[in-house]
Amino acid sequence: MSSELRSRRKAADAHDRQPDAAAADADASQGPAAQKAAAASSSSAGLAVFLLVSVLAAAAVGAHRLQLIDLRQVQQQLLAPLQAHLPPALLEKLSPHPTGVGSSSSDSQTISSSSSSSSGSGEQLFTKEELALYTGDPPPAKQQIYIAILGQVFDVSKAPQFYSAGEGYGHFAGTDGSKSFITGDFVGDITDDVSDLDPEACLGLLGWLDFYHKTYTYKGKLIGRFYDAAGAATAALDSVHARAKEGEALKAAREAEEANWPSCNSKWTADEGGSVWCDDGMYPRKLFMEMKGGRAVWRCACFKELGWSDVRKVYVDCDPDAHFCKTNPEAEAADEERNVPAELEAMFAS
Repeated sequence: MSSELRSRRKAADAHDRQPDAAAADADASQGPAAQKAAAASSSSAGLAVFLLVSVLAAAAVGAHRLQLIDLRQVQQQLLAPLQAHLPPALLEKLSPHPTGVGSSSSDSQTISSSSSSSSGSGEQLFTKEELALYTGDPPPAKQQIYIAILGQVFDVSKAPQFYSAGEGYGHFAGTDGSKSFITGDFVGDITDDVSDLDPEACLGLLGWLDFYHKTYTYKGKLIGRFYDAAGAATAALDSVHARAKEGEALKAAREAEEANWPSCNSKWTADEGGSVWCDDGMYPRKLFMEMKGGRAVWRCACFKELGWSDVRKVYVDCDPDAHFCKTNPEAEAADEERNVPAELEAMFAS
């Protein structure tokens, strides 16, 4: 009885093993050809996914360049789950982090969260063409308004009453008009060429730069006259700072002089012309200061003493003891040309 029971159990075990054996036989029956076909099918599916993602990625990059989407959000929300399955080259192309300054062609640059490049310090670098888009005008221009001074770019969008098209400073939008901050020429030659500015003018230009840093948002640097393609200062910018330092010394000397001889009060109207006068019983005189470009430079100064000399001149058609004088610019200019002391010319020319 025991032997019969054992025989039945062996038969049952053999029956239970038949499905596994059948499956193994089926796998073996497929052979190498069937396995290659399955692998090819899987590879084709993977290639299809890769091509689809590549097309979508290219579309995303194009939309980002037109500022229709933020590529950073696309990567985080749509591509992050697929990163493990994408090739490194495609991931690099889609990276929102710039790797440095690229070539002049935007197609060959690494795509960043901004269309502009970045310096080694992480600052944005703008080309003149890129800056020119930031005028606040309708597309394709940018809605923001950027200006540059001495090659540094600022967002002035919060003050459209000054920088929008047609406003007083509107000509500065999308460009570097450094020289006009000194000359006051807002409608003529808007240029960043300040090579002919004197030391005190360069000092004043740095004052404007400080004002923009305090008042508006600094955005980066403009590649060109003052910064190179790597964001480093050029010789032109070094020259401005050197002249400004000289201007500081000249300003200090002038202020010390004015402490001894205060400047006159002055007024000019279209109907009455110009006039100068001194308070506290002092006398207005034209005080010779220096030679600039071979021409005399004067200012109106108040003196306690009644005397005058070649460097402390009485105004044309004004009595020496007068406290108030009418001015005649043409006559004064002719007098200056005629009466500049030769020894002073030689001193200031040397």
